[in-house]
Amino acid sequence: MTPFLDDCCVIDPNARAKADALRTAYVGWAARNGLRMALGPRKFGEALERQFVRKRANDGAWYFGVGLRDAKFEYQNDGSTLEFETVM
Repeated sequence: MTPFLDDCCVIDPNARAKADALRTAYVGWAARNGLRMALGPRKFGEALERQFVRKRANDGAWYFGVGLRDAKFEYQNDGSTLEFETVM
C-alpha cells in the first residue's frame, strides 16, 4: 500500500478522496507496475481504514487525510483516461 500512496496520493489533513476513485487509481497503478497480487476491494478498503478516516455521504464513501496526486490516470491495458475529483 505504501508504494501506491507514495506514487499516487498526497497525505494531508485537509485532503479527501472518494473511495471508488482511490480504488480505480490503485487498480491502474497495480497494472502499470505489474503487481500480480494486488489487493482486492475488501483488503484495499481495510488497508486504507487503518490509516485514514472513512465517512459515508450521499455521493458515496470518502477517505479523509488522503487525496489523489493527479486528476488523471491512464491505464496501460486500454489507454483510456479517467478523471477523478481531488479536493484539498
